[in-house]
Amino acid sequence: MKHVTVFLTELDKLKLPGMKNLYTLFIVATASIAISSFTDESHVYYYCHSRTLNATGKVEIRISPVYSVCAADTAGWKPGDEWGMWVNEDCNGKAATSDFNYYFSKEEAETRYRGSMRYYSDTSKYILKQVDFRLKASKNKPIR
Repeated sequence: MKHVTVFLTELDKLKLPGMKNLYTLFIVATASIAISSFTDESHVYYYCHSRTLNATGKVEIRISPVYSVCAADTAGWKPGDEWGMWVNEDCNGKAATSDFNYYFSKEEAETRYRGSMRYYSDTSKYILKQVDFRLKASKNKPIR
């Protein structure tokens, strides 16, 4: 993945018109290839989080639990788009990030999720809001 990042960084330096569309196409294609290249894995594990500044100056964090979705249900998958639209609605148009995190192992997904929860546990900086966001994939279920 390091080579892909270096390639995209070098490509960005060229400042060619339409590069944002090219980046998006490249990222979607890479994610589709990665997801469709399963051998013995049958699920994708994911959680989502977003950040936005609230009226008190604290960062409001929206975070979902870890869910699993059958790998066969990921054809044509656009999880970042679904999460981004959900966040935009929930934030009533306020500027917000929308991070979609997916993993091919349950253990890695849970480890990363716990790390995010620890990171955002400082109540002097963050307001943590658990959300129940599930992708539209047909068999998506919580793993806990």
